[in-house]
Amino acid sequence: MAHGTLKLGKNGTALQYASEQRRSDATLVLLAVQESGGALAHVDDERLLGDDEIVRTAMATRGDLLRLVSSRLRGDHDIVRRAVTNSLGQGLEFAEPECQDDTAIVRAAISHWPLALQHPSARLRNDKEIALLALRGEVQVFGVLSSELQNDGDVIVAGPPKE
Repeated sequence: MAHGTLKLGKNGTALQYASEQRRSDATLVLLAVQESGGALAHVDDERLLGDDEIVRTAMATRGDLLRLVSSRLRGDHDIVRRAVTNSLGQGLEFAEPECQDDTAIVRAAISHWPLALQHPSARLRNDKEIALLALRGEVQVFGVLSSELQNDGDVIVAGPPKE
């Protein structure tokens, strides 16, 4: 299928106006998400939402769209790490539990968006080092800490960052 007849625009958003047949074309969708990861929001084809290359490309800029992809890819540590690293920590809440319990992924998410502390596994939400990392970046994090961490001497000393 020739792709030149559909102009994707500068940011790939024209995909939303394409026919269902065009939005199911892997080559066209890949071109669109290369222009803008947000183009993934206009893909309904489950096969493409489970395509490693298309999803990896989209996650480079739109980690929040992890919610749309197959559960297999929401559990792919590399894809989730890409999502949280390249999109201000977004996406962790949509990851599969095994990724929400991956220390490296959680640290990456929190270093970009401290409030991502709301989305890791219970084990990592209660990890003092993770909590201290999050506290360095955002005053509101203190409110999402467990009562155990809120009463921990090291956490109290670190305290909510000064504004």
